[in-house]
Amino acid sequence: MKALRVGLIGCGGRGWGHTWGYQNAGEQVKLVACADIHKPAALRFKERFGYKKAYTDYKEMLAKEKLDVVSICLWPKLHCEAVLECAKLLHPPKLINSEKPMAPTFGEAIQMVNACDDRGIKLTFCHQRRFGITWNTAKKLLDEEAIGTLTRMEMNTDNLFDWGTHWFDMMNYFNNDLQADWVLGQIGCAADISVFGARVETAGLSYIKWPNNVTGLMTTGHGTAAPYEIRLIGTEGMIDVWHNKVKILAKGKAWEEVKLEGPKTDDTVQHILASLDWVNKEIETPTSARHALAATELIFATYESARKSKRVILPLTNIEDSPFLDMLETGQLVCPDWPTFVDDDHEDQGFKLFYNGKNTRGLKMSSRGAWTSKGGLLSSNKENAFVWLDKNVGDFQLSFLRRLDCRAEFGLVFWANPQKGPKSGIEIAFADDRMEPVSPYTTGAIRGLVAPLCNLGAGSGWQSVQVSCVNGELVVIGNGREMQRCNLNEIPELKDHPREGVVGFLLRKEKVDLKSIMIKA
Repeated sequence: MKALRVGLIGCGGRGWGHTWGYQNAGEQVKLVACADIHKPAALRFKERFGYKKAYTDYKEMLAKEKLDVVSICLWPKLHCEAVLECAKLLHPPKLINSEKPMAPTFGEAIQMVNACDDRGIKLTFCHQRRFGITWNTAKKLLDEEAIGTLTRMEMNTDNLFDWGTHWFDMMNYFNNDLQADWVLGQIGCAADISVFGARVETAGLSYIKWPNNVTGLMTTGHGTAAPYEIRLIGTEGMIDVWHNKVKILAKGKAWEEVKLEGPKTDDTVQHILASLDWVNKEIETPTSARHALAATELIFATYESARKSKRVILPLTNIEDSPFLDMLETGQLVCPDWPTFVDDDHEDQGFKLFYNGKNTRGLKMSSRGAWTSKGGLLSSNKENAFVWLDKNVGDFQLSFLRRLDCRAEFGLVFWANPQKGPKSGIEIAFADDRMEPVSPYTTGAIRGLVAPLCNLGAGSGWQSVQVSCVNGELVVIGNGREMQRCNLNEIPELKDHPREGVVGFLLRKEKVDLKSIMIKA
């Protein structure tokens, strides 16, 4: 059997998981090429995992390499474009393994499935929990009628989209992948929260009914606590499921933990191996797009129910957008502005607002509109946009929250001369680089000069930052971890740098959001 030629798009954390899967496939595959817009990441993947070539443009990779298998490990908003690029090739791949969730809109999800069906491409999405030992143990107990007949499923998680896609998929899995009859849902959005660039609700509820009269209840909310992740209720007992254990309450017995049986292998590795079996043995994988779309339908049906304030009958038709995003855009769902103020502790220490949360008064920027104020957030998506406080400072302390788009980079610049621009100052680097080895260009570094003490390892949401520079002693703390501590007087390139100037933020590429910016100077 000829080895399948594999290409990977996106050399971040999930790219590692997919690649480990291919490495476990042995001679079934050949690791041909990897691509990432961040060249160092692509080159590291090439060297670490043995890919033959590395690209910064995945479209170039697709055009040149004649791949049989493509893994798409990008943020959700980038999935559809990448899948369609594969599908329009003269010789498209046989298999596309994409990360989940499918897409920010239901129309994009449908478009991907249709495009692959038209070209005979096998498409999967990584709902890898279908291969997990705890979930399979619970399914086996259900099939053995250990709690009688399944009547209800209850699940609790963070949000309906990023985590919810797994739990909706689990509902379908536990109920033998029946098509649900209808969905009744409601969502709330009390803050601007996103996961890997996708907006999510702060609280949600989805109630689902299937034709066998099984019902499902999904509850979400940041900080929501529950005694279980999944509860399966039957006519003669209950099963509680977590990522690492299963407990059962059977008729006439007390709660007891179930011994987990089966191979304790990595779920993503099993997902990749099963996808290859779909190509080589025509055995449809449990993570096929057919099953992924059924879970995605429940997400957007919940949003649509909230938009229409009524029950939504399935299958979901005549909808291509995201009702959640539409409600935010039209004002049907109002996300309050982020409250911007100096709390008592910081006020006692002498902190004042750098950014007032309402407009850019008191700030200057490199060009009009380079940075914008909306909803309590100071944001920019313009390359090399610089914004600074309209006064010179010497020693200072600064505190803020930041959120970065995919592969975004920005810097905190201090002691700059505004007439000479941000390059005249000292810059602390921040980037979407949680998988990167530390260097003078990774988060917490004095850009180009001093590497940070550690990699922050932060995710895609809001991250806290505190920076202090007093008497030349620079300290940078991210999410409570000390990332940088050095004395500027001991750095040859900086010992003669002016000890006064403006303080501001420089966006280098992609997009950054900042909030709750306070300064003591």
